[in-house]
Amino acid sequence: MLSCRLTALARFAWASSGIGLAFAVVSATAIDLAPKLVGRLETSLAVASITVAGSRAYWTSGFDPQTGFMGALHVGDVSNPTAPHLLGSLELPRAAGGIAVSGDFAYVAVESAGLIVVKITDPAAPVRWGAYNTSGSAYDVVLVGNLAYVADGEAGLVVVDVTDPASPRRVGSLDGSGEVHQVAVSGHYAYLADRYWAGTDMQPDGALRIVDVTNPASPRHVGRHRAQAGSVAVVGNMAYVSGGTMQVFDVSDPPNPKLLASHAPGGNLTLHEDRVFLAHPQVGLQILDVSNPLSPRRIGGLQPPRDYGRHVAVQGRYAYLMAGGWVEGEGGLHVIDLEAPATWERVGGIDTPGTARALAVSGSRAYVADGAAGLQVLDLAAPTRPVLLGNHPTQNPAEWVAAKTNIACVVGNTWITDTPNFRHTLEVLDAGDPRRPRLLGTYVTTGYTQLGSLILNATGEFAFLALGSASGEAGRVDVVDLRTRSSPVRIASHDFSSMRLDQAIRGEQLLVGDGMAGLTVLDIRDPSLPVVLGSHEAISWNLRVATFGSRAFLSGLRFGFQIVDVDVPARISLLGSSSEFGFGWNRMAALGHWVFAAAGGSGLQVVDTHVVSEPVLVGENAAVLANDLVVSGECVLVAADDEGLQVFGVEPRSSPAPSLAISRATDAVAIRWSSSTGTFTLQSRDLLADSPEWRTENTPAVVRGEISEVTLDTTSGARAFRLKKP
Repeated sequence: MLSCRLTALARFAWASSGIGLAFAVVSATAIDLAPKLVGRLETSLAVASITVAGSRAYWTSGFDPQTGFMGALHVGDVSNPTAPHLLGSLELPRAAGGIAVSGDFAYVAVESAGLIVVKITDPAAPVRWGAYNTSGSAYDVVLVGNLAYVADGEAGLVVVDVTDPASPRRVGSLDGSGEVHQVAVSGHYAYLADRYWAGTDMQPDGALRIVDVTNPASPRHVGRHRAQAGSVAVVGNMAYVSGGTMQVFDVSDPPNPKLLASHAPGGNLTLHEDRVFLAHPQVGLQILDVSNPLSPRRIGGLQPPRDYGRHVAVQGRYAYLMAGGWVEGEGGLHVIDLEAPATWERVGGIDTPGTARALAVSGSRAYVADGAAGLQVLDLAAPTRPVLLGNHPTQNPAEWVAAKTNIACVVGNTWITDTPNFRHTLEVLDAGDPRRPRLLGTYVTTGYTQLGSLILNATGEFAFLALGSASGEAGRVDVVDLRTRSSPVRIASHDFSSMRLDQAIRGEQLLVGDGMAGLTVLDIRDPSLPVVLGSHEAISWNLRVATFGSRAFLSGLRFGFQIVDVDVPARISLLGSSSEFGFGWNRMAALGHWVFAAAGGSGLQVVDTHVVSEPVLVGENAAVLANDLVVSGECVLVAADDEGLQVFGVEPRSSPAPSLAISRATDAVAIRWSSSTGTFTLQSRDLLADSPEWRTENTPAVVRGEISEVTLDTTSGARAFRLKKP
């Protein structure tokens, strides 16, 4: 049995004396977080941007199907985060984008209508006050004093004087060579997210463009760097640029910006203190710790049920996420409490070369379907410190994997050009030598979707490949005979209704989750002739299934979470349910009374089913983008997308570690934390060392009431700090 040793870690922080890195001491960032959705206001679908000032939120939209507005500015009251409500709206002539608020006025970028100034003294009745029609498509605006900097699409950057809000006037401009979608201003420079700058090889590309605006009447281009540039934010000498990927640049030398780090996936970006907040259309909200800009780390996130993240603003302890679905009624303003610490602790992991999509465990090895990087084989002898042993470059990007003893099966998917189908290639590998997995045979078929799964029976002689519907045909489960490893062959298929299927093995039974029909139990004692034993109606898109003992656990967007008794498949009975969680999960695994869920952008979620009639969501850790998971011994292993394989303990954190607060005076740094939650030891490590290791600080803490404080010098270079239970 694998063993995980649990430790309680507190907030990380880091400091520098200027040796090697020119960063100052910054506030400590949080341990893994579990943000909570505390309030929601239904909005139009085509949300565009949001900002928050005091107790009011201001957001813009394109076409609003509820009102018929071509575009609009909306004002909401968020004084009570649990009950946000709309105060007023103003119709605009075109789709609206970025928004800046100052005093009694809001400044709105309105595509082909340019910059529009709105008086918001009466939030229930916003009034159009002035406008300046730019020559391009105004996507974003930033206000610095009396100057509005407008990201004007193909027309580049436009600087507008709004000293008189009723009569804005152009001050200067800089033509674009691409399409500027967002702008940030810091000091004498404007930073442009140019989505389609044409590179030196004349191929379309994005770029971070840096413009000297010392003289606003004559902006001057000084530097640029290729980037996936949809949004941009700047603090000090760091520029954060995001599109499909979030990238960090050192802009201390503006003509020569330097790429320092990146993180995928990206999204629409907001910077708040030492955290980056990303709104991603599929993932929802992501929170990254960038206190060390060289190593951005996801520390939390939230995927709103049924909605798609678009834009985010942050004020104090709350994030305000604008989301929009594909049908009316599924868009909304989501108010998210950022302060809740994670209750399930990340205790180890390894960043695989690709994008960890799925995983399997056999013995002391883990097999990771790592997207374009193929299959990765990992050693779990020390499960909190997985070691990469070898890899196999799959024919197509690896999506699903299963393993028994030394046999691993991995499925790679690729789109078939000019058809509605994917080609699914199942590769059978001999992993006896994990450093060099050897291809034995392949099985190739087609399906309409990438959304499926692969599992093996107890002996590893048969594979069950769940595929979505193809060109209007039914989805299906293929039974593939692996006994002749060099010639895998399909010996049976069973049709289902849904384009997205999930499955689990229970002895000699296959449980299939079909979103159009519910749960079906198949007898697979003779794999060549699957026989239906029973079914349970649980119709929901994204139906997921797991099993333990005589129970099956179901999750789906429509109903949430269910527990059913499958001991007698012909008479499946509902034991308990909850409509409070279970939405949009990617995979589930059960161990005793615990059910663990890979919840996508909401990370790892854990359900307690001790009281079977009333399952309860008891813990979570949103610091990973969770695609798949496996419970192995005392560990939960998670396929965490760009962060590879991450390892969690199966028991909740005993007590949250306190936050660290840091202040600096000359060459000393004072580190404080609350003593009320228990006794902790302060540790540090040198960030610039070749192999940094945590060491205990010998300086004793001074206790004042419930606050402990340690004062240290910063002459030893950049350091990270943490608290650990002794």
